[in-house]
Amino acid sequence: SNTYFVALSLGFVIPFIFFYILFFIDSKIHRKEDLLSQNSITPVIGEIPLVKNYKLIRGSTDSSVLSEAFRVLRTNVSHLLKEKLPNVKGLGKVIYVTSSIKGEGKTFTSVNLALSYLALNKRVLLVGADFRNPQIHFHVNLSKIDKGLSSYLNDSTLDYKGLIIDYKFNSLNLEILLSGNIPPSPAELISNGRF
Repeated sequence: SNTYFVALSLGFVIPFIFFYILFFIDSKIHRKEDLLSQNSITPVIGEIPLVKNYKLIRGSTDSSVLSEAFRVLRTNVSHLLKEKLPNVKGLGKVIYVTSSIKGEGKTFTSVNLALSYLALNKRVLLVGADFRNPQIHFHVNLSKIDKGLSSYLNDSTLDYKGLIIDYKFNSLNLEILLSGNIPPSPAELISNGRF
């Protein structure tokens, strides 16, 4: 009976210790609450659900959970832009999407957010500024070797308007400026004054 008692006790204690250590050393952000507990000043303006098959939203007729999440994000971003930026006629608003490491969904978010604005008949220019791992071409079936932002930043004789690609989305045009060829020193290229 002592052996059974010790085995039963260890059966409860060992998993408890294992999971306690696992949760104690886990520093990743898994939920919105994890982020808010570390930073209560910066607002969370949207949550995009994890989907197994990455896909582009299909516009205003799309009723999927993913499409609704991007509509909510678009509405909240628009609200924040109106609140923070004065409405200057002739100037466009810039939304910058970034993250700390690759594979977190920057391109996926950027393309779908651009398409959700396009569904409102807004004029959108999607600029690929990821010079280390460009992915926009993959989502919209374009060639990776097309000239783009890196070409414009590298060559002062180029006009960026000639590098913009019209991508047909339903009956609307999404204007895209791809990243272009991967430069040897992206940081210097972005800081050369032409960006």
